[in-house]
Amino acid sequence: MKSMELRIGNWVESPVVRWAQINVKGIQAVANGKHKYKPIPLTEEWLVKFGFREELLYWVIDMMGTELSIIKESGSALVGLEHECGGTDLKIQHVHQLQNLYFALTGEELTIK
Repeated sequence: MKSMELRIGNWVESPVVRWAQINVKGIQAVANGKHKYKPIPLTEEWLVKFGFREELLYWVIDMMGTELSIIKESGSALVGLEHECGGTDLKIQHVHQLQNLYFALTGEELTIK
């Protein structure tokens, strides 16, 4: 994981605690190589924490009049109502990637519910 992938508020694994949320000091530490933060794998547990609902083939969250869906089998992201538009082969494998995608699409943070 590169430090430039991280934003304030991203969740990562830390050598000190199981999960850590990046703050200004944390990003500086990653950039200086002082701490080895690891990306958190995006699991069903994290999707539920963020408010996604489970459907047959997707994990879905409502967002600004449309939906963001993660295909269960491939981890690819889809944007659009009823999974019909905006398909992409962008693989979402880590929590910080989902947080960053959600922020880019909505301008809001994806928070734990």
